[in-house]
Amino acid sequence: MHLLSLHPSLSKRIVLVLFIIISALSPSPTAMAEESSARTIFSVSGADSIREMKLVNRDRCEINVFDGADYLEIEKDRDPYSPVEWILDISKGDWNGTTPVFEIVFYDKGAGVIEPELKVGTGPDETTLRPSRAASFTRLNSMRERSAYFEFDFDDSHRAKQETVQLRISGLQYLREIIIHPSFDEEDWKKAKESIPKKVEPLVRLERPIQLVTTAGFNSKGTPDTLDMELEMVDEFAPLAKVLGFTSIESYVRWNWLEPETEGQFDFHLVDATVDRIKKHDLKWFPLLVVGSAYALPDWFKRSQENVGFVCLEHGIENPIQSIWSPYHKRHVTRVLQAFGEHYEPMGILEGVRLGPSGNYGESQYPAGGNWPAAGEGPMHIHIGYWA
Repeated sequence: MHLLSLHPSLSKRIVLVLFIIISALSPSPTAMAEESSARTIFSVSGADSIREMKLVNRDRCEINVFDGADYLEIEKDRDPYSPVEWILDISKGDWNGTTPVFEIVFYDKGAGVIEPELKVGTGPDETTLRPSRAASFTRLNSMRERSAYFEFDFDDSHRAKQETVQLRISGLQYLREIIIHPSFDEEDWKKAKESIPKKVEPLVRLERPIQLVTTAGFNSKGTPDTLDMELEMVDEFAPLAKVLGFTSIESYVRWNWLEPETEGQFDFHLVDATVDRIKKHDLKWFPLLVVGSAYALPDWFKRSQENVGFVCLEHGIENPIQSIWSPYHKRHVTRVLQAFGEHYEPMGILEGVRLGPSGNYGESQYPAGGNWPAAGEGPMHIHIGYWA
């Protein structure tokens, strides 16, 4: 039956109901504005007149086609100390927010780390901004299109100079477009991190495989407040390590992480979280176990009579790094190694264990460099000089 043939009052009610349903299903103007707030500011296929970015060194690039799409390829790096950079002038500076996120769309061929920075202002007023947050920024030779995400803190002092803004990118070989987002929420960052390829293959396979260890990107601090960040770094850099042919990841493990409260009470849970994440990437673990350095000593040990540091023979001043002549420290080193081995050896994750030296190699054993005291303590008495 045709709607208009119904009773007028009933027709009005039906029309009102349909209007409410359609309104509910249709995106609100605010939602539509939020969806359209991200915009492309550079595209290989776009005309220069509509770009908000101008590629300054276009003469160093050429077009390459992958999977039917055009990408700009920049000339390859020849000097590791002077990497080739993409240089893009931003002509419109409409950021729509104080924490813009740049999405760099690229073809993932080769391996490396994409590193952008913003140059704001000119001359003595120039400020260099580096990302405050990033995700999916390693090139993993997945041979497909991917996106890397970089957030910058852009405050009022930078906004005053935004007439001159330049984006420089190193570590990137193939570029298709750059998209700017006003900001990302945690769900956006979660999706960005999930886009990192999980299954990768080495670029080179050796006929006679050997153990290859890397530490790049892993800054373990062993504290609950930094654990999430450390696991994110494992997810970023472990696939890159595998692509480059490394077989294991090295990370610091300190005595005060393993036995923080009292002698004999070991707690491995923070280190376990990192180890479990490395294992998920099908890599081995090569821990650097630090038991004698000042920054690795548990508080309960520092308060004990067994805390015997190096003494400088030139000035008679004690250094908190444990002396190799201490009559007590060998017992603690043996205990920690025993507990460490009993906990991790059955997991099949260890490629080896590295024990850090105390001081310089060779005859002179007094600590001559580094100066890494325990948290909250001042600089240590460290220098090159007489034997301890």
